[in-house]
Amino acid sequence: GHKNKKRSLRIVNTSSLAAIEPFSTWSGYCTAKAAMDMFHKVVAVENANDTTVKCLNYAPGPMATKLHSNMLSHVNLDEKIRDIHSKIINNGEMIDPMDSAEKCIKVLLEDRFTSGEHLDYYDIS
Repeated sequence: GHKNKKRSLRIVNTSSLAAIEPFSTWSGYCTAKAAMDMFHKVVAVENANDTTVKCLNYAPGPMATKLHSNMLSHVNLDEKIRDIHSKIINNGEMIDPMDSAEKCIKVLLEDRFTSGEHLDYYDIS
């Protein structure tokens, strides 16, 4: 039975490459994502002796969402960022949110991460 099974807690922070890579014109976004990553790293350290609690900072990749399309239409967006993301779209490399969610769930179920770690969609095979 379930009564003897030890329960576990997995905390997932939706992170971003912007948490670890600075992007011009994205200072607020980069700072917020980096702060959230650090918060979850601290939670991981604070619970290091409790193997039932683990945190994952998961960057889902460039997903085909309204947030992404709105970002590209922003007038102050750095041209390098606009070019990179336009190429991703034109090459059909946008990630379906369900595909990214499935990868994240797979990592969680297989317990293939260190608590507090930052994992990107592209890091997971």
